[in-house]
Amino acid sequence: MTKSLIFLLLLSPFLYLLFQIYNGDLIDPVEEITNPTGQWAIRFLILAFAITPIVRITKFYKLIKFRRMIGVFAFFYMLLHFSIWLIDQSFDLELIIEDIKKRTYILVGFIAFIASLLLAITSTNNWIKRLKKNWKRLHRLIYIIVPLAWLHFFLQAKSDMQLQPHIYGVIILIFSAIRIYFLLKK
Repeated sequence: MTKSLIFLLLLSPFLYLLFQIYNGDLIDPVEEITNPTGQWAIRFLILAFAITPIVRITKFYKLIKFRRMIGVFAFFYMLLHFSIWLIDQSFDLELIIEDIKKRTYILVGFIAFIASLLLAITSTNNWIKRLKKNWKRLHRLIYIIVPLAWLHFFLQAKSDMQLQPHIYGVIILIFSAIRIYFLLKK
């Protein structure tokens, strides 16, 4: 029951976007879908990243069983975000490469997306068994993905929403510090 509820909560931003599209509520659909999908992607990415430190502090081990689902949903929203950008580029490889070269935040986001793709592909039980110890090593890419996703968000943020990237940055630093603390404590 709890997993189903978490699943619905994670899916609800997407369902709300579909509702807005269906109702014709979007004035600039590309921007009004791109921004929220990117914001939900980074929120869920940070949440997945925060679970281990939260569990270590609170000893509430049941949270761990939701980490993978949250991470997969973070990737789902990244994929939507990336797909909207591809649509905006008309799937034109020349335009895509030019945009990646021209805008640093696109390059950073693209790198984060590719690394996240590796984690999403290998997030199944079958891949965990196949990769064994290497699975954990591969999934340490999260330590690169989270800061890259944040940097992508920070670099593209408009001046009217500059506070939000700073807040996310502080949250990431806090949970990184907690992770480092427990690593050094070992």
